[in-house]
Formats: sequence, C-alpha cells, structure tokens
Amino acid sequence: MGTNNTKQAAWVALGSIFSYCFTIISSMVLSRFFTKADYGTYQQVLYVYNTLLMVFTLGLPKAYSFFLPRVNNSQAKDVINKITILFFCLGAIFSLTIFFGSSLIARILNNAELTKALKIFSLVPFLMLPTMGVEGILATYKKAKYIAVYTALTRSIMLLCVILPVVVWGGGYREALIGFTVASICAFIIALYLKYMPVRSENKQESDVSYKSILQFSFPLLLASIWGILINSTDQIFISYYFGKETFAEFSNGAIELPFATLIISATSTVLIPLFSKQVSSGGDYEKEVLITWTSVFKKATMLIYPILIFCILDSTLIMSVLYGRAYEVSGNYFAIKVISNFVKVVPYASILIALGAVSYYSKLHMIMFLVLVPLEWMSVLLFKNPLVITIVHTLCVVMLGIFFIRYIAQKLKVSIKQIVPTNLILKLIIGSSVVFLITRLLTQLLFTGIDIKSDIFNLRMEIIMLFVDIVIYTILFLIFIRFFKVDYKSIIRPLLSKRN
Repeated sequence: MGTNNTKQAAWVALGSIFSYCFTIISSMVLSRFFTKADYGTYQQVLYVYNTLLMVFTLGLPKAYSFFLPRVNNSQAKDVINKITILFFCLGAIFSLTIFFGSSLIARILNNAELTKALKIFSLVPFLMLPTMGVEGILATYKKAKYIAVYTALTRSIMLLCVILPVVVWGGGYREALIGFTVASICAFIIALYLKYMPVRSENKQESDVSYKSILQFSFPLLLASIWGILINSTDQIFISYYFGKETFAEFSNGAIELPFATLIISATSTVLIPLFSKQVSSGGDYEKEVLITWTSVFKKATMLIYPILIFCILDSTLIMSVLYGRAYEVSGNYFAIKVISNFVKVVPYASILIALGAVSYYSKLHMIMFLVLVPLEWMSVLLFKNPLVITIVHTLCVVMLGIFFIRYIAQKLKVSIKQIVPTNLILKLIIGSSVVFLITRLLTQLLFTGIDIKSDIFNLRMEIIMLFVDIVIYTILFLIFIRFFKVDYKSIIRPLLSKRN
C-alpha cells in the first residue's frame, strides 16, 4: 500500500480507536454501576440494534466507495444524494420495526424488560442510518483525517450522554438509552455536514448512477450481510436463550474480537474499497496491481496484529478483570477464544471481493457456513450445556470461513495461496510472540512473588499494575526479538513519517 494510502488508513484507524475507546470505557463504567441484569438488558438492546443494522443498511455504506471513484466530482453530489435518501427511508422502516416489534424481540431473547428498553431506543436507527458511509466518502476524496475528528467528537458526546445520567444522577439502563438517543441527534447533524464537504463547491450534475444500479450493487451485499448477521448472532442467541441474561452479560464483555485488529481491518477496508474499485474498473492487467496492494497490506497487518493477538489470548483473564471487574473475570475465557478468529481475518475480504465482482460467492459461502453452524451449536448445547463450547464451535467455523475466502481470492488473482499469505512471517511472529510472552510471564511472577492474586488486598490497582508490567516487559522483549530476527517494522513506520499527503 502506497505512502498516501497508508496515511489515509492510519487516519481511519485513529478514528476507529476513538470508537473502541467509547465502547470499552462505557462498558467498564456501566459494568460497575449496573446490576448484571440491567447491564445484560442494555447489551441486548445494542445487540439487537447492531444485528438489524447490517440488514437495514442494505449494503449501502460500501456503495459510496464503489461508485464515487467512477464518477466526476460534479456527479458525486447526485450519487451522495441518492444513497442518503435511501438511508432515510431505511432508517424510518428500521425504527418502526424496533418500536412495534419490541415485544416479539423480548420474547425471543427471553427478557421482558427489552420491550420498554427497545421502545426508548427506537428513534436511534432513523437518526443513525443517514450517517452511514461518511467514512467511505471522506476516504475516497483523501480526507480521512476528518474521519478521526468526526469519530472523536461524536463518540465523546455519546460517552458523556450515556455515562453522566448513570454516574451523576444514579440512572439505570433506561436513562443510558435516552442519553444514547440524544447523542445520536448530534452525530446526525455533524455527519450530514461532512458527507457533502468534499464536493460542496462543485456544481451538481445528473450522474449515470441510478437508484436501480445502486440497489443492484447493494442487494448481493445485503444477502451477504444477512448471512453474516445470522452467523454472528447464533452464539449470542443460544447463550442468551439457554443460559440467561447474567451469563449473556459475561459473554458480551468477553466474546469480542481483538479491538485493535478490528480497527485495522476496518481502516484498511475503508481505504481499499475505492482503491480496488478504481484499479479493476481501469481494466488491463489489474490482477497484478491488486495483488501487489493485497500482499503489502497482508504483511503489514500481520506484523501489527499477530503479536497483540498472542498477548491478549495468553493474558485474557487479567485483561477482562481490569476492564470490567473481578465479577467478569470469567469473560476472559470468551475473549481468548473469540480473538483466535483474527488470525485469518487479518485483511478485509469484502473489499477485494466487491472489486472483483465476487459478491455472489461471498454471500453463498456465508449461507453455507450458517447452515453448518446452527446444528453444530445446537448439538453443543445438548451435549455439553456449556456456553464456552458454543463459543469454540462458533470461532472454529469463522476461521474456516476465512480460509475459504483466502483460497478463493488466490484463485481469482491466478496465484497460489503461498503468494498471498506470508507463511514464513506468520510462523515467525506466532512462535516468537509466544516465547516472548512465556518469558514475560515468568519475569512477572518473579516480581509479584508472595502476592496472592485471589486475596482481597489484590485489588483493581494491583491488577492494573500487573497488566502494565506485563505490557512493558512484553513490548521490550518483542522489540529485541524483531531486531534479532530482522522483522521489517520500518516498512510500516516509514510511510507515516513521509511528508507526502
């Protein structure tokens, strides 16, 4: 990935960091101020929203990145208008669905409190859907730095609106949801301004991009999103229904993919979709250009993500205890299992498959995986009656899905898997990071000898100190490792220091 694209991805990643900070900080605070029942209800509301969001967005956020590189700036206004109007319509339908379907959803998730909670929350989709895709627009016009500003501003407002009613006025999950709605109004206003900012000075011209062509592009993505939602929802539904809202609260805190990995994947996807779209639409020997970009991104993402993956898996219990409190220590088990999927989800498959016209395959493979996953998870409930087993089954299926995508991409680019997967680098990082962590843990145990980590005196402050010591020692030893084994991290840093925009 070129210098400019690396910088653009870095700005998008910075925005994602702000987004994850909101998620983590709000979870840390609410976990401590809510009962497990209230916290589970709040998380279920967000789960319902995020699950249905992928359906009601209709694949349209990626339409900006696909169509805008193919039209001139004057026609871009028309494209943005048409997609935004579609979002307003879909947002209205989404809000009505949540409001009138709240009782049914509450019965499905076995929580009567959800009926009132979802009705309070029901205005949010109408406000938030028109904000979708602003990142794709800004990345297309090389204004990704505004993504970081937008995300930081809106997430800060949301954090204050959600937390203050709980911490200052002693509110419950209902007050937190009202605060979420107020913050959504602010995000709505800011996003609409930024969506038109890159082309505000241009005269509007009618484009060849019709509503029909937009929907024809987005419909296959909708199907893929639906199957993806169903895949991502299976373990959550099984655990919520069979094990209750308290277990779901423990699961929801831990059963997340590595935030750092997800923000890198999201950032590269935002930048790569318009880039791949332009490369493929230009014709010629585009496979070679796409392959060069893909392998560069794969290597850089692997170097950034894998060492942190190993650390988080092996130190998962302490991480969860620091983030959410001793009551959520068990969440570390879910976390260690879930992040394994990031080993294959290093780069965004959708960005290259969309550009290569392989969305149909993308959708079909998700459908097949869902049809395999549901009976496997149901059998795991019957045979083991353990929520951790459900999480293991789910993660293994996601890993297999990623392997199939990588294989298909290699075929489309007319190369072998070895040419698009840096196998030697992956093995070096996994083995090296594991050895580095084992040495780190040995040194940490020597430093904390005599302290009973299960005793009352080993409070949050001591846990934070221990985690900080783990991070520092691991980082120092890993820097020694990469210098000794000549892992080229300068290839990542060099473009960021370049004076080119």
